[in-house]
Amino acid sequence: MLKTGDNVRFLNIVGGGIIRRIDAKQGLVFVEDTDGFEIPVLEIECVVLPKTSPTTNIPLSENSSLNENISEENKEEIEVVETEYGDNPLIFLTFFAKNLRELQNTDYECYLVNDSNYYLYFNLAKKQNNNSLLIKDGKIEPNFQGKIADIQKTEINEWENIHVQIIAYKIDKPFNLQKAMDLYVKIPPVNFFKFHSFSQNDYFDSPAMLINLTELIEKEKLANISAENLHQAMQTKKTDRQRIAKHISKKGKAEIIEIDLHINALLDTTKGMTNGQILEYQLNKLHSTLEQYKNNRGQRIVFIHGKGEGILRAEIEKQLKTRYKTYYFQDASFQKYGFGATMVMIR
Repeated sequence: MLKTGDNVRFLNIVGGGIIRRIDAKQGLVFVEDTDGFEIPVLEIECVVLPKTSPTTNIPLSENSSLNENISEENKEEIEVVETEYGDNPLIFLTFFAKNLRELQNTDYECYLVNDSNYYLYFNLAKKQNNNSLLIKDGKIEPNFQGKIADIQKTEINEWENIHVQIIAYKIDKPFNLQKAMDLYVKIPPVNFFKFHSFSQNDYFDSPAMLINLTELIEKEKLANISAENLHQAMQTKKTDRQRIAKHISKKGKAEIIEIDLHINALLDTTKGMTNGQILEYQLNKLHSTLEQYKNNRGQRIVFIHGKGEGILRAEIEKQLKTRYKTYYFQDASFQKYGFGATMVMIR
């Protein structure tokens, strides 16, 4: 239902703007464009754009918790499906460039990857003069990754020295007690502007800069180890590397389902259909696919929507943020799909 103040895009012509008046009898809305002119348009020819949060200077510590996209009814503990190697945690701090082709001018996103059978309680803080400023704290589920922060390009220097504290544990089952992780991570700001810092990986479909926190802890242990135990420590490290290699190989075999939402891939003809009806048909395909695989936890599905005017992409994102709050989603592989696909992981 359209209402005054909605930001809309036109379906049949290029353009859009803010709804200023509505004529319900005629089924018309009057949209003010960027030049200040009011354009009368049929309601059915308008699509409401998702609202975007304005950039603010609110400290990251005041943001909602890591599981901010989980609705109240889904906040109970999930059933943990343990992996063969998950009792030896692998933890990564991960950074994405929002535009890999413009590293000098883009913003970034930070994620924490929990490749283990443990819940992780974490604190991340950045050094500020002689003190620390909390970035985020919270809990992340086993074998999942969660978004930590959006980073503006002007904030990169503030991420040079990061303090990470992590406690691993399991719920309602016995487990091997893990030592708490407490370390400082130094990230040279110049790394954010080097294309080779971002590489393909086994956790995301997009190139990312991965910092292996588990490996950093191991290096600290080796630096302090006694000479007589050095050989034993190196043998342990070699075994861990072999385990990691096997684990990555296993992850790499996960099947990714591709669903092409271009209307000509779904229907032989669209004769007699309005743009609104076409959009509705495409979204119904999205819903039916997610319904089909809703019980396949960890299943990754790539929805190919194309770039176009961005209407379908915006509606998909809106549905994922509202109707499918527990699912993780991100842009699919840029190398394979460009900017025209979204990857969803069932949770």
